[in-house]
Amino acid sequence: MASDSGVDLDERGFIYVDDYCTTSVPGVYAIGDVVRGLMLAHKASEEGIMVVERIKGHKAQMNYNLIPSVIYTHPEIAWVGKTEQTLKAEGVEVNVGTFPFAASGRA
Repeated sequence: MASDSGVDLDERGFIYVDDYCTTSVPGVYAIGDVVRGLMLAHKASEEGIMVVERIKGHKAQMNYNLIPSVIYTHPEIAWVGKTEQTLKAEGVEVNVGTFPFAASGRA
C-alpha cells in the first residue's frame, strides 16, 4: 500500500508527485492512475516515458495540455487543449466553431 511505503499522499489519497512524477521518497516515481489527473492509459504512458528520459539524464517534461481527453462512449468523444472558458479567463481571444453531433456519420 502507498500509505505503508513512506510516499506522501494528497487529500484524495493519490500519491503526491511533482511535475516530474517524483514522489517524496528519493528515487521513487509514480505515474498513471495512482497520481492526480486524468486516468487514461496514454497519459500514463507519456508520464512513464518522461520518467525514463529524466532517469537517463535528459530534461524531459510533460505538457498536460497536449494530452487528449476521451469519453469512451459510442461514438467516442475526445478533445485536447484548454477550454474556451480557461482561455477567455487568461485573456486569449477565442474563435468558436461548432458541428452538430447528429451530423456525424458515427453518431
